[in-house]
Amino acid sequence: ISVKDIKRFQSEMLEFIEVNNKNIFEEIRTKKQISDELNATIKKTITDFQSKFKKSE
Repeated sequence: ISVKDIKRFQSEMLEFIEVNNKNIFEEIRTKKQISDELNATIKKTITDFQSKFKKSE
């Protein structure tokens, strides 16, 4: 990711998580920790987002 895309990447990734895997934020808020299962879900969600993210030209 280029420096000029970092802010957009961050905001779009957070939106992607909120829409596609909202339970990630809820579990972190309620349990105040990240289980191995949640960690795997986070990694998969980020990988899914990265494959869809369109870089600036």
